Amino acid sequence: MASKSLFLKSKALPKLTIGASARTGFPSAKPCTVPTSVVDWYIGKFSRLFFLLIVGLVSLFLATSYLYYHYQSQSRAAFEPALIDDQALTPASVFIKQSHLNFFSLFGKDKIYSLDSDEAHLGMVAFFNKDIQLKQTNQVATILPKSINQELFLVRKITENNDQSLHFFYQQRIDQLPVYGSFVQMHLKENGQFYGLQGSVIDDSQIPAALISEETAKAKAMEKANQEIKDGDLNIDRFEKLIFNKKILGIGSDDKNYLVLAVSISSQNLTKAPFAKKFFVDLETGEVIYEENLIDAALARYIYDYRTFSGNQVKLARGEGDPATGDADIDNGYDLLGEIYNYYLSKFDRKSYDNNDSPINSIVHINGSSCPNAWWNWGNNFLFVCDGMIAKDIMTHEFTHGVNNDLVYTYQSGALAESLSDILAVGLDDKNWTMGEDSILGVIRYLDDPTKATAYSHPQPDRLFSDYYRCSNTAESNNDYGDVHTNGGVVSKAFYLMVQGGEFNDCSIAGIGMTKALQIVYRYMTVYMTPTDNFKNVYDSMLQSCKDLFQEGSDTCVNVTKALRATELDQQPANEQKGALCLGVVKQKPVCDINPSLSPTTIPSGSVSPTEIVTVVPPISTPPTPTPELSCQATGSVVLDLKLRFQGVLKGSNPSLNGLKVFVNAVSHSGNKITGCGGFTADTSGLWLGKVYLNIPSEYLSEKYSLFIKGPKHLQKKVCDLSPSESLPGTYRCQVDKISLKEQVNNLDFSKITLLVGDLPLQDGITNSYDIALVTNNLSKTDPETLKKADLNLDGVVDTQDYSLVIAALSIRFDEQ
Repeated sequence: MASKSLFLKSKALPKLTIGASARTGFPSAKPCTVPTSVVDWYIGKFSRLFFLLIVGLVSLFLATSYLYYHYQSQSRAAFEPALIDDQALTPASVFIKQSHLNFFSLFGKDKIYSLDSDEAHLGMVAFFNKDIQLKQTNQVATILPKSINQELFLVRKITENNDQSLHFFYQQRIDQLPVYGSFVQMHLKENGQFYGLQGSVIDDSQIPAALISEETAKAKAMEKANQEIKDGDLNIDRFEKLIFNKKILGIGSDDKNYLVLAVSISSQNLTKAPFAKKFFVDLETGEVIYEENLIDAALARYIYDYRTFSGNQVKLARGEGDPATGDADIDNGYDLLGEIYNYYLSKFDRKSYDNNDSPINSIVHINGSSCPNAWWNWGNNFLFVCDGMIAKDIMTHEFTHGVNNDLVYTYQSGALAESLSDILAVGLDDKNWTMGEDSILGVIRYLDDPTKATAYSHPQPDRLFSDYYRCSNTAESNNDYGDVHTNGGVVSKAFYLMVQGGEFNDCSIAGIGMTKALQIVYRYMTVYMTPTDNFKNVYDSMLQSCKDLFQEGSDTCVNVTKALRATELDQQPANEQKGALCLGVVKQKPVCDINPSLSPTTIPSGSVSPTEIVTVVPPISTPPTPTPELSCQATGSVVLDLKLRFQGVLKGSNPSLNGLKVFVNAVSHSGNKITGCGGFTADTSGLWLGKVYLNIPSEYLSEKYSLFIKGPKHLQKKVCDLSPSESLPGTYRCQVDKISLKEQVNNLDFSKITLLVGDLPLQDGITNSYDIALVTNNLSKTDPETLKKADLNLDGVVDTQDYSLVIAALSIRFDEQ
């Protein structure tokens, strides 16, 4: 056979002889020769193909494994519960699990849970797609099962601080029907820190079938209304199908879900006592199982004159922009509504009672058996005023009922509605602490001393366990719906003590002033208040509002706490509408021996209004109130020999670095606080060296401490480790008080963490538009006075480097607490 390759041509190829196999014993055949290069070629080709095949298979296996385990981890994460550790919660947090009811008010010292996404809305979707659980010492309890989370519908959102702080408000709905009085509120602050979760929900989705028609239910409601008022010329204003549960309202132990038709009925005959009620008719039996009173004893004002009433019509007497009529009640009512509108707008940035610039309607010159009186009708949002009742505080009180109209008007939530209306009224009419003094009735209530009786009102309680606190077993019209006008005195007295201070119930309170107190109350009303709030909710949420505005541990919040404890609001059982005294709770002595742990802070500019989206931006023109100047002592039982690093100072060649004052607060685990300061100088590497002298009694040296350090242009830093360190400037966080102090010298090297600039003189504990403006308005200046305020890196000129530093500080923003 000719030796010819089918693939290669070669003249001198080596031969490979293939003969008979020695093992077979066959005779040798004629030798067949194959070129070795052909074999090599085949071997090389198939080796490469085999190698590529193996690589491909391995790659496919690795990719499949990665996708499988990634999917599995995501699936596990999706099904794993959202676990909130009670160690992250404030002592005031509460969780109550009853039959078919979960009630919770959880606020964190910092954050209570890390959302799965940096995008708040995506993180919330993932959060509510899990079972939400609370990890307690010996058990794990489910707060919100996933099944309930799918029943929550967003009804309102508030944003603050350029969309950094978010508040979401949800209502529970079962089969698209609202659960009356249910709610869930979620609170996030800067950088998406999830710090608060409130709610009251039912975990029973069983709903009875409707056995009667809506028309029959409306007839049942009208029949009930006619039993209560004769010749009232009644009218159905609105009706709505709801799920009703008495237990979620805190008005009884019945935890059954009722399918009801809520029918709002009001009287058109204003010559008789005002009448407007909501009747809850059971669609299974036709019985009225609950009734709720709707009467509370851009600017558009419309004043109607009741004397023109004819055929269910009343004529407009004066509209927005119309000239004066010459009638005192019409014109004074018109002017007062304008003053009230501007009060809410200027103080709280609120536009009308609903913050939607709805027209303000009022009917004056009412006379008859309902007078003398004034009331806000939640059914049609009209303010009704009898002759002789046009007074600033009375009209502000009634207007405020339109602001807080979410509150259920029975027992403590109804008493809260009355008290808040009084509080906002004295905020405008602030020449005294009385209500109604300019009306024909004279004084009807005293906020400074609610126990004073008047010709038209009972003595009110000034604390939760007062003998004047009234206990009613039912909430009916004949007992003022659970004595709402009487028991509100407790909250009113607490507000008076917040503003004025004083000695009360073995507590010594320093007043914080009207402006701060109103900001706290209004924030509570618009951010944290829920329809079924009782006095314990007031205590918890007022403190959270104060913490939001003025920082926990500040003088302001300490005295707010004292005022609320002095009136015993903290001793009301959670989720109970009847008073602690009525429930047989044993009174405890108020705990008011608490001390501030932070330097005072000023009231923030701007406010929060309950619109769909609210943005709060402090005006640049408003300078802060300065931190009080302290002289630094040169002696003390404890000496802190500190080494510090301040942001932006890279070297110490500038003579202006010498003699800068640094403040230090040493706060023990039990809350004992000692304040001092010292002069610091910088070495050539930019580290600051100095001593701070503190007088700490020897009996307190056994405790562990945290140190709060604040430089002359810097945000306060909390340090609780002897050798703190961080990977990036500003990322160190104090967890547990660990610093032990001794008499004489304590050498403390904190140079491995950076104290951030941003809070410029005059210091107020926050980096905001004032600090930014102080830099931008002084760019390129080198005079000593300007450098003292706005030269952040101490290089002798105010420039873009200083601007960059103060902008970066906005990511931290506040003094650490």
